[in-house]
Amino acid sequence: MDDDGGLRGVIESASRLFRAQGFEPVPMHAVRDESGISLRRLYQLVGSKDALIVAVLQRWIDEWAREVALRSNGTGPGGRILAMFEAVGPPAEGRSSLDFVFADTSAMSDRVAAAVDAHRAWVLDQVREQVKALTGTPGLVSRLWVLLAGATALSATPGGPEASAAARLLAAELLQKP
Repeated sequence: MDDDGGLRGVIESASRLFRAQGFEPVPMHAVRDESGISLRRLYQLVGSKDALIVAVLQRWIDEWAREVALRSNGTGPGGRILAMFEAVGPPAEGRSSLDFVFADTSAMSDRVAAAVDAHRAWVLDQVREQVKALTGTPGLVSRLWVLLAGATALSATPGGPEASAAARLLAAELLQKP
């Protein structure tokens, strides 16, 4: 993909549409209309809808990583783990949703599924890395992973913010145990 302002605009437009409607329901002509470029230029920039979805997923994971970094600035591994929970939330609240990381990939194209799997592995590696730096306690990674997955899955539902806050509190309790 060409990395110019046109591409950034297309990714921003597609991101808004995908967050509001999901990936499948959004046709490329809607992305064209939202971004204000011709369909020909759209395909020159992104190549295919799958490539556009992969680019949007990368943007979302990058946004989430920046949010975690901002929230954990100056903290140790425990603070970075808790920042992962704080960064989970519905996009409407200005957060980048991670729900795609925990999505079922069976109905996705191979290219999109591979991108989701890679992001999932990356987030899990972030949890592993912080736990290793903090305690290295066996089993803590899987418990934190389940809490993060649950908080993420529930974040955009009614009661989601409370569920995310509860998951963070449970994570904090787990981090306090020897």
